[in-house]
Amino acid sequence: MADIREEILVRLLAILGTGVERTRRNSDDLSSKTGNAAVLHDGDESITDLPIQRNSRGDPRVLKDFVHMMPGITIIVGSSTEEVGTALNALRQFFLPAIINDATLISLVGPNGEIRYTGLTMETQAGENREGRMTLDFRFQYVLNVNTLGS
Repeated sequence: MADIREEILVRLLAILGTGVERTRRNSDDLSSKTGNAAVLHDGDESITDLPIQRNSRGDPRVLKDFVHMMPGITIIVGSSTEEVGTALNALRQFFLPAIINDATLISLVGPNGEIRYTGLTMETQAGENREGRMTLDFRFQYVLNVNTLGS
């Protein structure tokens, strides 16, 4: 079975490619000099233990956990001083529903999972023509069966 974490990240990168000219994964070398860009940061994950299911002999059947995966998406735009915030907000407005409502992502997290937008951070530069960066934070929850990884 494929790794759900990697499948989610691959799908997120594909969605980002529909809204900006350039995308990268886990990279800091993008700027807005050649158009809008987005960087997908794989992010951290944490685990919430689920009760272990047991067979009729009392042996554990499968090891399952809820994974809380927290990727971030940094959107990078260049614009005039008055327009940088508007440009960032327009891309936020595009990406939020594209990610939250994506049928492939919804299928990957499964019926017990969820996709949540958890907030953003902003970074802007001073000057006549400046670059703005907005990082959108998400939390993806899905069930992980460690027995199926690598098989």
